[in-house]
Amino acid sequence: MVRDALIGVFSGFYIVPLYALEHVAREPRMTLLIRRATQYSSRRAEISRFGSGSSRRFVLRKESRSRSMNGYEESVTLEGTSMTVALFLHLISVVVWVGGMFLAYVCVRPTAAEVLEPPQRLRLWEGVFRRFFPWVWAAVILILGSGFYMMGQMAPVRMYVMVMAAIGVVMSMIFMHIYFAPFGRLKRGVAAQDWKGAGAALGQIRMLVGVNLALGLLNVAVAVLGRGS
Repeated sequence: MVRDALIGVFSGFYIVPLYALEHVAREPRMTLLIRRATQYSSRRAEISRFGSGSSRRFVLRKESRSRSMNGYEESVTLEGTSMTVALFLHLISVVVWVGGMFLAYVCVRPTAAEVLEPPQRLRLWEGVFRRFFPWVWAAVILILGSGFYMMGQMAPVRMYVMVMAAIGVVMSMIFMHIYFAPFGRLKRGVAAQDWKGAGAALGQIRMLVGVNLALGLLNVAVAVLGRGS
């Protein structure tokens, strides 16, 4: 009975050959306790040494994983920051361009027609466009640059984004035509006091600005509705 109890106890903790358990069962109780304590201490020491190495390997793996995650997080942070800056430049440029066209077409144009004679009205518009168009140039460059940069960061590019890009390119081409064709004629007509020629040029500018304003508002609608779809 004692032998069976000892075998049960020792087999629960260690994998020991049966003949060793038989030998241990014949020894006096005190010797048995000392031997068990010695074996237990030796086994704990082995487990401690193994555990320390395993812990070091675990710590090294954890540190390597942490460095990898930190690098990934830094990359994601930089990408997120650049996208935020690009989006800010894109939106502020749209506000300047489309807002300026809205003010000129909806508010300034009818007021100038009511209170000014044609020569003064043409001089006013020549001065307004001369000051406004450099800002439009900056807006066009920033809108196209930031827009195509953000498209390059998307995978895949959604359909509404491509529609916005197409409308933006068309608006830019219309502006370039306004700047190099009718606006040039308006400046030359005002300088030569050719009010008829300057008036015809202003009429063409007014029509094209109205088209661009409609396209700009359409693009805003596409951006809002497209994101929600």
